[in-house]
Amino acid sequence: MSLPKRLSLLIGLLALLPGLAGCGFQPVYGDRGGGASASELQYIAVSRVPERVGFRLRDELNRLFNNDGVASRYTLVVKLEDRSTVTAINRDSSDLRRDLRLVAAISLNQPGKDKPLFETRVFSDAGIDQLPSDFATLVAEDAAERRAVERLARDIRDRLALYFVRQQ
Repeated sequence: MSLPKRLSLLIGLLALLPGLAGCGFQPVYGDRGGGASASELQYIAVSRVPERVGFRLRDELNRLFNNDGVASRYTLVVKLEDRSTVTAINRDSSDLRRDLRLVAAISLNQPGKDKPLFETRVFSDAGIDQLPSDFATLVAEDAAERRAVERLARDIRDRLALYFVRQQ
């Protein structure tokens, strides 16, 4: 591209910058100048979620909400379901690959209110290779579970943050 064309392209892009300031984008994780915002996440207490995957999810949510020592205004109830399906089979009919799917039905509750403030279902998938070594397969299952929990927790956090931003 010649120098005059590059300069005209650069000038055109620079001319668009002032228009982007009012394009409607707003921060999700910070205050927009008053009122409640996604910083409300720190006031969410996550209720107990049974089983090991549930414990991992609760710990990850508490880490993402950053609510250490903050009094809670809301309670997040999570009903977690984990499903594992075989997606590939060897010639000898042994499993070659499985998919782990975590499905969480979440509801955000506030004390004193009968109806939940926000309800939705969130899911996350992770693939698991069945390896010749039992130990290697266990490590692969643990890593896949950890990845699925981290994705699920981030998705829950993002949906709750959007809920709080939309309440402003």
